[in-house]
Amino acid sequence: MSSVSPKVSPCAKLRSNIAFLDLKPFGLPLVGLVLAVSGYLFAQNWWGNWFFLAIYSGGAVVIVGSWLYWRCVDSPLNLLPAAFLLLYYTHIPDKLAALLTFMKTTATYDAFLLYVDRSFGFSPSILVSRWVSSVHLLQIFFWIYLALSIAIGACFAAHIRQEEPPWRIVVVLFAAVVIGALCYNLLPACGPRMLLGGNDFYSGDAFAAFPGTQPAMVAVTPKYPRNAMPSLHMTWALLVLWISRDLGRGHWLAAIFAFFTAVATLSIGEHYLVDLVVAFPFALAIWNLCIGDVPLSHPKRTLTVAGGACVYLAWTAAIRFSPTIFYASPVIPWLASAATVAGTLFIVYSQPAIPFANREATSS
Repeated sequence: MSSVSPKVSPCAKLRSNIAFLDLKPFGLPLVGLVLAVSGYLFAQNWWGNWFFLAIYSGGAVVIVGSWLYWRCVDSPLNLLPAAFLLLYYTHIPDKLAALLTFMKTTATYDAFLLYVDRSFGFSPSILVSRWVSSVHLLQIFFWIYLALSIAIGACFAAHIRQEEPPWRIVVVLFAAVVIGALCYNLLPACGPRMLLGGNDFYSGDAFAAFPGTQPAMVAVTPKYPRNAMPSLHMTWALLVLWISRDLGRGHWLAAIFAFFTAVATLSIGEHYLVDLVVAFPFALAIWNLCIGDVPLSHPKRTLTVAGGACVYLAWTAAIRFSPTIFYASPVIPWLASAATVAGTLFIVYSQPAIPFANREATSS
């Protein structure tokens, strides 16, 4: 007479599987050491600045808290992204970005970006900033801008309930930083607040015409990083949104965060509107380069990567070499922006959602 063995949950399997600990006796201590070192370096940078320390460490805290809660199914390696997030908010990435951003010059293309922005009929960043200030929400959007670490940590934590960490999340976010920093060499710029100065930006006239007939290179102090185009803040928010497609209500929360991130980047003067627009095809290229339902060699995926890159490069070339084209008609910047954003979203959402979580592990 045959008997059917009862179904055992993954939690029970891992609790009873002592061999798992025997195979990786030093996994948790080593990961704990890496986390402790990254935490120490992070604290060295922000100790005494309690607000920044709290908000920048938020993503790591969410990941560690999630791991402690779901440790019955989690590998200690799931803690490593918490260490990466802490290290990102030290001066180490600044030094690496400085090496990748090899166009060392005080001259920037900020005037070109402001010129193109005003082809919309107004300066979008100044207009959004004035509106946000009028309803006394500027400080809140400043907090939202800083909360990217928490959004990334929450995105990873939502997919953490499995033995093997969802490393593709780490890969796609890291690739965006490295490739984005290299792209900053194509059109070095700092942002409208850095170009105009804080007082002129926050009190500026959003409908004022561009001073002059054509833009020219303008010197901006080197203390400001050349990181305007594409907006990596917007790129990461979009990637978090697309990663979260398998999370149901979590996807809607990510969509709200992406929208508020766009408002925040404009309202505090970190980016021009065109920075956010080109972040869409840039994020599309990064997304399909790192993640897809077919191999990278498949024409469907290869063409999507190439298409996203070409649209980003077309915007960059037009702004750098022929910005007056946007003044031929007010329809041009509006239509080009709408087509870029809508086309990107159509391509992404016509692709099947990629499941980042191990459903067997999460079903326990």
